Amino acid sequence: MAVKQRIRRSMIFLNTQRAALVKDAFVYHPDCVIFDLEDAVAENEKDSARIQLYQTLKQLDYQGVERWVRVNALDSDLINEDIRAAVAGGAEGIRLPKTETAAEVKAAAQKN
Repeated sequence: MAVKQRIRRSMIFLNTQRAALVKDAFVYHPDCVIFDLEDAVAENEKDSARIQLYQTLKQLDYQGVERWVRVNALDSDLINEDIRAAVAGGAEGIRLPKTETAAEVKAAAQKN
């Protein structure tokens, strides 16, 4: 499988739960929008944020803007469900928070 090469000069991080912010982010013409499930979402709102993420990815047309999801930390019990929601919704990429080594990226790839 060929890897798609893209320049990402600008990325907009969005709180997944803020519908007013996520619905029109493409108008700023970023190279990528990143829906944040980690720091931007309160601990007791993680499940509803995943549902909102899935609906956003499925229903909104970002007019060619790449859509990524920043998941919760590798050592959290939240990352598996975050990745499932992102993949099911059709996100083009996953961004791992606080990642420092290739081993951490490989461990995330083994999730799910």
